[in-house]
Amino acid sequence: LQKTIPLVLERFKEEDLTAVGRHPQQKESTLLAYILNDFYIHPVFHVSDAYLKLGDLPSANRLQDQMVGDVLGLDDNPRTQGTVLYDRACFHALSGDPDQALVVLQKSLALRPDLKAWALEDNDLESLRGNPQFLALTKEQDG
Repeated sequence: LQKTIPLVLERFKEEDLTAVGRHPQQKESTLLAYILNDFYIHPVFHVSDAYLKLGDLPSANRLQDQMVGDVLGLDDNPRTQGTVLYDRACFHALSGDPDQALVVLQKSLALRPDLKAWALEDNDLESLRGNPQFLALTKEQDG
């Protein structure tokens, strides 16, 4: 993956990668976010999930943290950063670390407040539903 992503990215001009709405399926996002998701974030989730199912939580977390660091370093778009942090929070929640899930979710929702409604329905965050901090984070602010 470390060699594949640069090969894919170097085929595009920076402005093509970072322009919002350039890809028809990503109207509010960038082509860079689309490429990172399909070539990196999504595959890493599956490998991390396999580690988790094999009982190797340290390897799953190491892989997840590396991916988040890579994405945050490659794409400074708040939408992308909020999304990757949201996904990381979900993985923390799924792997039994609610405290860390809430820390990362707070960072995510600061960048992507539009995810609050989804967080209330997302099965990945089921373990956080009764937590007062989760309820405070997902509360919609009055106008």
